[in-house]
Amino acid sequence: MIVRTGSARRALTVLAAVVVVCELGAATAHIGHIARRGYDALTAPGYPASEADLDALAFYVSPEALVRARSLIPPHATYAVIVPSASEHGAALAFRFALLPRVYRRSRHRAEWVIAYQVSSEHQGLHYSREIGLAPDVNLLKIER
Repeated sequence: MIVRTGSARRALTVLAAVVVVCELGAATAHIGHIARRGYDALTAPGYPASEADLDALAFYVSPEALVRARSLIPPHATYAVIVPSASEHGAALAFRFALLPRVYRRSRHRAEWVIAYQVSSEHQGLHYSREIGLAPDVNLLKIER
């Protein structure tokens, strides 16, 4: 079988056109989904960037508690975190991360503020002037000096 050069070019051009049409069809099939996700990202309520970075810590402690503690404890103030057991150590670490540049103290008696995480504030041997609820089972204590 003898193929003429002109018909081979024409067949190759038709094949290329078919491939381009298929690629464009595949690309446009996803545009609706991508556009919908982009629209939702722009219009959905979101966190400010300073709060959104705390969302990864939600496994350990409520982001609401972290945000409220950050807004109530002054920068460079000292604080301590009381947790019920060693199994809740992740909550203490989450507060330490979220509350930078505030200064963490291991001893609750040397801190200006104390976060009581899932423990009773009244039975900690602390004299405090204010108790502020940060989230369910999370309280912030302003220590009297």
